[in-house]
Amino acid sequence: MKLLILGDSHTAALKRGVDQLEANGALDPSLSLSVYPLGTGARLSKPFWQPAAGYAAITDNKYSKKLDRVPPKGETCDAVGLSMPLWYARVMRAMLEQGLCLPGTGQGQVISNAVFRQMVLADQEHILGFIDHLLSVGLPVFAIETPGVFRDNRFIGRMGAQAVLAVHQTYTMIMRRELAKRGVAIVDVPPESRDDEGFTRLEHRHEDPTDAHHGNIGFGVMMIYGIEVWARDFAASKALRA
Repeated sequence: MKLLILGDSHTAALKRGVDQLEANGALDPSLSLSVYPLGTGARLSKPFWQPAAGYAAITDNKYSKKLDRVPPKGETCDAVGLSMPLWYARVMRAMLEQGLCLPGTGQGQVISNAVFRQMVLADQEHILGFIDHLLSVGLPVFAIETPGVFRDNRFIGRMGAQAVLAVHQTYTMIMRRELAKRGVAIVDVPPESRDDEGFTRLEHRHEDPTDAHHGNIGFGVMMIYGIEVWARDFAASKALRA
């Protein structure tokens, strides 16, 4: 089975995980994984693709240097994995930098859950459209969850842990519902990788001490194992339907 994996900067940890597993001879030999970290997720809230017959053309001038179409010309894949739909930080930054919070979660200016949902859907408009197009041309899509919030997130001192976690968790809940409507499965961050409050454990934090947002190579390996489990289940379900 051939999987194409692409997305925001969190995809870099997935690529590092693949490279380490490959070097150790530990990748599932029944799978072929092509991983494309396109770049910063900040650009994904703007138009970055256009529909084409049988594929999606990547039009963002930064992303297209890594991958100019999905699937790549002359290649096929059995499914596309996206590290895009569950990245919450664009909206988190926009909210918390302005002192906004969700009801009952902090001392800032409160916005309603309905307004927050509209913010999330506006933020994800082009990603959801991308997913819809890939599905329409017959490409199965799955989503890959990103690490979540670490305890040293820079907004905690400003807005409090509850306000920060609420944005992440509510954003994720909204997007899970949107993905479920489309039949898009999610490779989840394992629950044991988060503490009782919902913070991602620091053992998964990026090796760079100045980076309090991305996962490390161990996180990437963990998520690749999760992708392998999903792929085996997906292959088995296809075989049953055949």
